[in-house]
Amino acid sequence: MQKVYFNICLGVLASLRQLPLLVDFGLIDWIPEMARIYFLIQALGLTINPVVVPVVALVHPILRVVPLPGGLGLVEPGITGLLLLNLQRHDAVTLSDCAITCASVIFVGGLVFFA
Repeated sequence: MQKVYFNICLGVLASLRQLPLLVDFGLIDWIPEMARIYFLIQALGLTINPVVVPVVALVHPILRVVPLPGGLGLVEPGITGLLLLNLQRHDAVTLSDCAITCASVIFVGGLVFFA
């Protein structure tokens, strides 16, 4: 039993060495999400507090984790509610973001499927 515990401890401690790499990959994924939301808001001619953009970019994938088909029905109200606090035309941002996200997944997924 002690050997099993020792191996688990070694595995956990060894995995902590991978943490900086995991953080780097997370930031590489999160920065384009923030840029997409920020540029979408700018393209619609709206202004938003820059502090809200990373929060929206982080809440979006968290809401998508809920086991519905692609988070359908949960992501949009969640993002709309979050943007409601800072924007007047929050519904346009949410619908445009949903369209961009779904269209890019379909397009890139279609290219990968046919390749």
